[in-house]
Amino acid sequence: RDFLDFTLLAPGVVRANAPENGGAAANSGLSFLGGNPRQNNVMVDGLDNNDLSVGSVRRTFSQEVVQEFRVVTAGFSAEYGRFTGGVVNLVTRGGTNVPQGTLFWSLRPGGDFAASPAEGPGTAFRQTQAGLAFGLPLVKDRLFVFVGVERFQKDEDKIVAIPRAYTPPGGGAPVDVLEAFRVAGFAVEDGALPSAETASFAFLRLDWLAGPHQVILRANHAREDNQDQLPW
Repeated sequence: RDFLDFTLLAPGVVRANAPENGGAAANSGLSFLGGNPRQNNVMVDGLDNNDLSVGSVRRTFSQEVVQEFRVVTAGFSAEYGRFTGGVVNLVTRGGTNVPQGTLFWSLRPGGDFAASPAEGPGTAFRQTQAGLAFGLPLVKDRLFVFVGVERFQKDEDKIVAIPRAYTPPGGGAPVDVLEAFRVAGFAVEDGALPSAETASFAFLRLDWLAGPHQVILRANHAREDNQDQLPW
């Protein structure tokens, strides 16, 4: 449920082969016509939403607060300067005179999943995702509000495999790697270890129509945490 996945519907847009996170600094994760994923411009309501140092996306949003988006892969106008990659302009939702909203909840208990060869039986998995989004008028034809919240949580077992016997190059007595780490003072464990991933999003938008002018106030909060080091 990454809002940037919408852009993969456009011709010439694919996921970048370079790692989005981990050992390398994060990037946008998208390649436009084979371009560098650090050279894209991702905008929200016409304003830049990029990390200026590495070209990653600064803020994330729930898909429920997305009204529409535009993807530009070539033939850029002058307003899209300073970038050699693609352009994504995301437009957020606002309230209207007609109250409307959505509510969703998804559960993957994991008990009926087939065991993978790597993890085997007995590894835990549970994933929940819930959220709501609604908009309504505070003052008809004048002041509108839109609110969206979403929560994601995944609890699972990660398999950590550390060789118990390692023979140094050139021969020598085998070494118990796990025990060697522990003797050196590292609290290392192996086997099926619990791991959690969470993400919370909150969004608020106020629209005020003052004659021919429109004033928009938008606030967004996002917090993500992943106890598995590899994706980050």
